[in-house]
Amino acid sequence: MRAQIIFFRKLNVGLLVLIGVVLASCDCHKKDASEAYQPEARLVLEDSIFSGGYLHVEEKNGKVGQIDYVDLTYFNGDDWVIIDRDWGGIADTDDHAEGWKFWWDIDKMQPGKYIVRTEMHGKAGGYDDFRQEVMVAQPPSGEVILAGFNEMSAVFSAENFSDPNESMLTHQWQLDSGEEFDTSVMIVEALQERLPLLFTHTVTNEFGVSLSNSYLFHNGFLLSLLDLEIS
Repeated sequence: MRAQIIFFRKLNVGLLVLIGVVLASCDCHKKDASEAYQPEARLVLEDSIFSGGYLHVEEKNGKVGQIDYVDLTYFNGDDWVIIDRDWGGIADTDDHAEGWKFWWDIDKMQPGKYIVRTEMHGKAGGYDDFRQEVMVAQPPSGEVILAGFNEMSAVFSAENFSDPNESMLTHQWQLDSGEEFDTSVMIVEALQERLPLLFTHTVTNEFGVSLSNSYLFHNGFLLSLLDLEIS
C-alpha cells in the first residue's frame, strides 16, 4: 500500500514537471510573437503630383535590417496592381540605409488619383499596410524650334508640344534679360544686340506638371542646353 502511495506521488510530480515545461514553452512562443518588431512603412513623395519615375519607401524608425521584403501596389478601381517587390536578402542595412526605391511606369495610365499601398513584411513576422492617395499625371512633350530669323529678329515656336493627358497647355518664356512671354510663339526683336541669346521655356499642363528647358541661340543655330549636358 505504501509503495503504491509513493508511486502515485512520483507520478504526480512527473506530470506537474511535464505540464510546467509545456506551459513554459507556450509562454516563450507567446513572448517571441509579442516581441516581433512591427514595421512602420511610409511612402515619401517629393511633389504633390507624380509624373513618373521612382517612388521612395521608408521604414519610419529606420530599422531596415528588421525588414524581409516590401511590396508596392496601386488600386486601378478593380484590382491591386503590382508596381514592384523588393524581395528578401536585398533588404539589408547596407543597400537600404535610406529606404527602398520603386520605379513606377505610368506611360499607359490615365491621369487621376490612385491609392498606392505599401506592404512591409518584417523578418520576425511583423507587418504594416500603409496606403496613400497619389495624383498621377504625365508631363507634356515636344521641343522648341527655330521658326525663322533675320538680322533684326528671330521667331521661336513651341506649337508642337502636346500633352498625353489631353489637357490644355500654357507656355512661359524667359530671356536672360528678364523679359517674359506667355504665348506658344516667341518673337525676339533687336536680335543683334542680344546675341548670344539665352532663354528658358516652360510648358505646363492643367494638372500642374511642367517641362522646362534652357536654350542658346547664336550664329543661326538653336541649341538645347539640356541636350548639351546629357551629351
